[in-house]
This record gives sequence, C-alpha cells and structure tokens, in this order.
Amino acid sequence: MAEVVEIFLRLLVFFTLFALFHSVTANEWFKDRLARVTGTFFVEYFWRFIYCVISFCLLKYAVIDPLNEPAFTRIVLTYPLWLYNVLAVSFFVGVVVIYWALVQVDYFEFWGLRQMYRGYIHWKTGKPVEQKLEIAGVDRLEVKGIYHVMRHPMLTGGFLVVASSPPSLSVLCYSSLVLVYMIVGGHYEEVRLNRNIGSAYSVYCQEVGAFFPKASQYVRWSKYLLGKLRK
Repeated sequence: MAEVVEIFLRLLVFFTLFALFHSVTANEWFKDRLARVTGTFFVEYFWRFIYCVISFCLLKYAVIDPLNEPAFTRIVLTYPLWLYNVLAVSFFVGVVVIYWALVQVDYFEFWGLRQMYRGYIHWKTGKPVEQKLEIAGVDRLEVKGIYHVMRHPMLTGGFLVVASSPPSLSVLCYSSLVLVYMIVGGHYEEVRLNRNIGSAYSVYCQEVGAFFPKASQYVRWSKYLLGKLRK
C-alpha cells in the first residue's frame, strides 16, 4: 500500500507540474515577461520548442513511468460483459478522435521546429521573415475536420482512451486527473483563445461544443442529411 501511495504522489506532483506549466507558460502575459528577460528573438523563435520538450518530459514522468510499476497497474475492478463492450466502443471512439486531431497538425509548427528554422534565417540574413507564423489554436482559429465537431478533441479523445482502459489503479488515477485538467485547463485555454482570436472564437463557441457536440449540432447534421436524402 505504501508503494502505491508513493507512486500516486509522484504521479500527482508531475501531473500537476505538467498542468501548471502547460497552461501558465502558454499565456501571452508569461511570454511577454519572459521576453523582457531573454529577448523577443528567443521567445518568438525558440520558446515553442523548449515549451514542448519540457511538457513532454513532465508528462512522461507523470504518465509513462508509473506504468512500469506492477503495483500500480493491477486490475482492481471487474465489469459486466456489456459494460466492457461499451468501454471498448468508447476506447475506439477516443482513438479515432485523437487520430483525427493529429492528422490536422503541422508537426514542424507544433513542435516549434518551423519557428527555429525561421529564427535561423533571421540570424543568418539579419532580416526577419516578413509573414508572421500563426499557430493553429494559438494565433488562428481552426474549424475544419474534428474541430468542426468539438473544440478540444485531444482532451476528449485522451479522456475516452484513459477512462475506457482496463480498470487498474493507474487508470482510475489518470481518469480523475485528466477529468480535472479538462475542466480547469480547458477553462484557461478558452480564456486564452478568446483573448488571442477575439470575437470569432466566441461565435465558434456558440456553434461548437467544447468536449462533445452540442444538441444544436446534431439538429444541423440531421437537417443536412435529410436534405441530401430528399435530392
């Protein structure tokens, strides 16, 4: 029992650090203050890559490492067969949602590699690249594909995959932490996007659900399908 508590506390510390770092350091006010210390050149061209690497390392210590602990991965609940079938479908839906979101990502942009290359060109030529690089979900609104269905597909997909996994101690802990992060982190993400993108994001929020489609979306889709069938 003591071993499990120790693992959980370590998981909780690293997940909390990840959540705080991932939310706080993505805000413009933090980057503005960082630029005062390091300079705007560093923040514009190199911060995104460092931000992603640190976030990944914290998430690794919080999620991946505890999975190597047998005491933390043993099954603690037994579900009836029908519930296992429901969870299997839920798991599959989560995987589809995550995959759909990932195929829309520009990985060079997401990891900050494109920004670093632009920084190299700026340093080499002494002139910045004229066109500002706008990151999807940070500086510009993404409404295509899965983002036409829900606003935070990675959070939704991640929660469905975790919560639908075999009911071990780790799954129960991860599900609780991810759910809290969806609510708290999602709120601050919405505030940041409203500030960065403006009224267009407010309109988007009225039309598209945060984690699951709104009832009005199902109505629109039904009308669209009926219209197609009548033709």
